[in-house]
Amino acid sequence: MKNIKTHKPWFRTGSGKSTLANVLVGKEKQFAVSSSSGSLTKSAQSGLFEENGVLYQVIDTVGLCDTAMTKDKVLSELAETCRMLGGGLYRILLVTGDRFTEEEKEMYYTMKEPIFDHKFVHYTTIIRTKFPSFMDEEECKKEEENLAKTNPEFSKIIKECKDIVFADNPPLKGLPKSIEANKEVREYSRKKIIESFIPNCEKYTPPALKEVSEKLISCFMEKKKLEKGLKEVEEKERRIKELEYEIKELEDVIKEMSRTIDFLGV
Repeated sequence: MKNIKTHKPWFRTGSGKSTLANVLVGKEKQFAVSSSSGSLTKSAQSGLFEENGVLYQVIDTVGLCDTAMTKDKVLSELAETCRMLGGGLYRILLVTGDRFTEEEKEMYYTMKEPIFDHKFVHYTTIIRTKFPSFMDEEECKKEEENLAKTNPEFSKIIKECKDIVFADNPPLKGLPKSIEANKEVREYSRKKIIESFIPNCEKYTPPALKEVSEKLISCFMEKKKLEKGLKEVEEKERRIKELEYEIKELEDVIKEMSRTIDFLGV
């Protein structure tokens, strides 16, 4: 069996990470993609592709800023993703669209410290999607300079990672000519992205990854156990109240019967 090199698109819902994953594996429907700003990625997905005799695995995570999912669900899926990455990975692809949000910034630093380690930045490539002029190096440079001016925090992250790749993965919809043209654009994007990380494709195994996964899974199991216990207690309390009500009703009946007996002089 060939050695599989794992790459991982990670970031915000709606940034184009699932579309990018499809482009990398060369299959349109390998990873679920939403046509709206919402996310269809509710659990980690993976796909394989081969390039120059090397087999690569792409893991698409849940949208880390998906407002349609509870924090518990997101953390649970991250735990599963960490488990899938137990053997290490070769590249982390941080996918962002035409804006870099406060949520993305917070998630970047969350991944950098608790989940990974200080080497995280050396194995990370930022993919700026939805940039039609991605083949024009001059335009890419201007956009990077513009990002530095308008979003200093994002500029700082780019410098830390030392690598940003501009790409565009337009939808395969519309007239046949448009679809063919967009397929060609996607292929250029694919080649540009792959060429950016293959020369520096060394294995990265964060020591805390397994620990984080096991800790999260353990916490969720304990949480479920406590929730079950709480539900049982609540059920008992509900039953106690029912019994207290039934007892009171019987006491009222007994009192009424006692008054009747007294009245009759029995």
